[in-house]
Amino acid sequence: MSVRLPILALPLLLVIGCAVTPAGLRREQSLYAAGTNLVMVVQRDVSPYVPPPYSQMLEGFLAAATAGLAAWNLNQQRRISQLRNGLPQAGSNTVASRNTA
Repeated sequence: MSVRLPILALPLLLVIGCAVTPAGLRREQSLYAAGTNLVMVVQRDVSPYVPPPYSQMLEGFLAAATAGLAAWNLNQQRRISQLRNGLPQAGSNTVASRNTA
């Protein structure tokens, strides 16, 4: 069950992580903040009470979650800078936009 949960959550995270509007990016940033807060609370309050065979697995999961959150934040910051600088978005290369050039 523990291996299937991240696999099942991956499509949801990919859909959430595709915002290109200012409102969508703000929503993503609030979800990112909630995720980092959750990892910190688990690491600070739960991790000390987990017995040794499972504590290493929990630390590994928290490290993977932190790495995933860092990659998501990097992607968010890139999209925010593209939005501020007026650069074309990743999905804007459609047939209609190519025919107008």
